[in-house]
Amino acid sequence: MKLSTKPVIQGLMLTAPIVLSSTIALSPSQAATVARTSGKLVIENFSWEGTPDDLLTDTIALTNAISSPGSKAVAETPTKAVSTPNQLKQFSKALAKGSGSDYSASALSGSDTGIRFNTQCGCFQFDFKAALSAIAKATQPDEQASAGSFVAFYIFDNSDLSSPIDFLEASLEANTPLDLVLSSDSLNIETLYENPGKAGFKGYYQRHFEEGTQLTVRGVTRSAAVAAVPAPPLVIGWVIMPALMWLKRRSQQKELAQVVSDRQFE
Repeated sequence: MKLSTKPVIQGLMLTAPIVLSSTIALSPSQAATVARTSGKLVIENFSWEGTPDDLLTDTIALTNAISSPGSKAVAETPTKAVSTPNQLKQFSKALAKGSGSDYSASALSGSDTGIRFNTQCGCFQFDFKAALSAIAKATQPDEQASAGSFVAFYIFDNSDLSSPIDFLEASLEANTPLDLVLSSDSLNIETLYENPGKAGFKGYYQRHFEEGTQLTVRGVTRSAAVAAVPAPPLVIGWVIMPALMWLKRRSQQKELAQVVSDRQFE
């Protein structure tokens, strides 16, 4: 399985257009940066209804905002995750912005959903749609603004929750194209739009398994944003940190899913 190490975040949100007030002056005292990202994922229309007792929802939100006198820093991380027997719906957003000559703001948010199925005859399919956005703007060379969004879902056989059978991973960084990874041709996808800083797609998953196969579907979104002046000396650290946190969180949730599965067979 390929693990994306890009800053993770998500899209197609009710993201209001980012409007920067006057950025004409370029003196350090008037520096202004903004980084904003979001990710949204909906998985629905399952061929079989999920098990109500095996629903997973979890969210994570971390912020840090520091500024010296005369400067301002803001970090926000709205996020939500909802699981029902017929639908997984989730989003995460991250906003980091600042103004002045000395500040730093960072935001990381994420959502996780999960649902377990008995495929009975072995036929299994569902529809999905997702959107990602990542915008970063700075007014001066010594400023740092970065944003990234990550959206994914994984299908596991409950006999082995450590490795997915199939998966889709999408990541988007500010000022870069959408990076989309599909595990197999069981995933059929249609791009809805792809513009600078945003992308959306939809599709369906369809596959036949052995009769009675027990499956778990998991949804993931991650959003990360950084705004700082002066720019951190090791910018790479700002990029890797969200990815590492995502990997750690995902590992913890695999363990949780295994515990839930074990209970079912006790």
